[in-house]
Amino acid sequence: MKKILIAGGSGLLGINSSKYLSNKYKIYSLYSSTKYFFENKNIETIQSDLTNFQATNDIISFINPDIILNFSGLTSVEKCQKFPALASELNIKVANHLSIISQKLNMYYVQMSTDHLFNQLNIFFDESNTTDPINIYSKTKVEAERISLFNNPKSLIIRSNFYCSS
Repeated sequence: MKKILIAGGSGLLGINSSKYLSNKYKIYSLYSSTKYFFENKNIETIQSDLTNFQATNDIISFINPDIILNFSGLTSVEKCQKFPALASELNIKVANHLSIISQKLNMYYVQMSTDHLFNQLNIFFDESNTTDPINIYSKTKVEAERISLFNNPKSLIIRSNFYCSS
């Protein structure tokens, strides 16, 4: 059975993705402080500090997943504005670590980004458009995209507008 590691496994996207993907894959759901209890034998939760490169490398090397999905980060626009250093650490530093490790271990890497990357309304954008982030959150997500693609050119970046409920 293929293995998927989900960084940010206790967030709304991580929880719902874990549940959905566990029908077909073994899921390793990483969380930092708040553990979500899954009632599913195909989902294993692991506490981790993704800002610690060596600890993250050790976990990923041990699990040896086929795919790493990075759904972690500081997603509150307000908190990012108030705590820019924390936003940088959780959104950029973690993406840096995960993309380096995925490249080194020859794993697929998916970086979740945002659609908050453009300073214009009501216009459709594609990958060729120049980003123009308007706040700390979007600036850290643009940098996470850039660094992920630099470290692992085969990274997949998903720019999504995410609304969901559990």
